[in-house]
This record gives sequence, C-alpha cells and structure tokens, in this order.
Amino acid sequence: MKTTLTKTGKPRKVQQRRLEREKLIKDAAIELLKVTDIHELSLYDVAEKAEIPPSSLYHIYPSVDELLAGLTEQSGDIIYELMKSIAINGTFNSWRELLRLWFDAIQHHHNHCSYTSKLLLGVSGSHVLAETKAARFSSGRQRSFELLNDLFELPAMPEKVDVFNIARLIGNQIFSFSFRLEGEITDLHKEEAYLAVIGYLQNYFPRYMPRKVMPQEDEVAN
Repeated sequence: MKTTLTKTGKPRKVQQRRLEREKLIKDAAIELLKVTDIHELSLYDVAEKAEIPPSSLYHIYPSVDELLAGLTEQSGDIIYELMKSIAINGTFNSWRELLRLWFDAIQHHHNHCSYTSKLLLGVSGSHVLAETKAARFSSGRQRSFELLNDLFELPAMPEKVDVFNIARLIGNQIFSFSFRLEGEITDLHKEEAYLAVIGYLQNYFPRYMPRKVMPQEDEVAN
C-alpha cells in the first residue's frame, strides 16, 4: 500500500496526529494561562492538563518559550483574521471608520481572551518570546497595510518612514499600558489609542480616501 506523504516528507497520518496533539497542547496551555501568569507556566502542568505524557509534549515543544512562541503566533493570526473579517463584512465609509471598528473588535477580543493580552501586551519573559512578538508585530504591520491597500486608494508613503509600523507601535503601546495598569484595555485607553493613531496617520492620509471596488473574500490580502 502506498503511503501518502506531506510536503515535509512525513506520512499524512503521522502529520495529522502531530497537528492534533499540538492543538491539544495549545488548548491546555491557554486554559492554564487564563488563571496563571506566563512566568508560572510549566510544561509539566501543560502535559498534566492535556492528559498526555510529558515526553510527548517535550517532543513537540522542548521548552516553555517555544510553546509560548507558538501561542503568540496563533494569537496574532486570530487578530488578523478578525481584522480581515471586518474589512470584508463591516460597514464603514472611511478609513477612520474602519480603524474604529478594528479598535473596538481588538479591545473586545483582548478583554475576553486574557491569555492573548498576556502574550501580546505583557512583558516578554524571554529572548525567544520577545523575538516572536517582534516578528508578529512586523507581520501584523504588513498585513494591516495590505488590508487598507485592498480597500482604499492609499497615497504614496515616504520611503524613509515606516508609517504603518509606527502607527501600530503607537496603538500597541497604549494597549500594553492599559493592560499592565488595569488588567484590561479600558474604554478610555482604547479611545486614547485610536485618537493617537488617527492623529499620526492624518499626517500622511488625506481626510477622504476613495474606496476601491470591494474584492471577494478570497481576494482580500490572501
């Protein structure tokens, strides 16, 4: 009988079992992060929560840092998909209105998924996690630009100023400040973050930007 291989060269059933185990481990870690701090998370506790042998967990995630890095990537992807869904299905007439919807949705997600805030807004506990967060931040900047570029006729941006990166940094810093101070993103700090980002982007965006013809879902920043 011929064995079907994946792109990684592993038998498909083996790869599927690994993916299922990864999800089991991540789900267990998320449940623990809802009630504990990142610095207190241990692989042994995760294995116990997932009801799998610690050796099986170590095979996939040799360290807590690598597990947290995987969860950080997953959290960033969830927020991007949320933004993408709003870009496709939301009701807005301007880039300001779109950003308002994004800020509202991101606040709601963070405040109802506390582990996401711990991973993305909390203090990085290690070099590995800090590098992962930096990479996700850069990726988020690019994908935000692509979403806006799919929807609006963006003006030319200055070559020596990374406008979108700075805008994301402004909003993220205020969100992080709110989370560390209040344990959540408050309405006040969400509004401050929104106004700060809008105020900065107004230096480069006109008050009105023409909308492009709305692409289909599979065409938006695909």
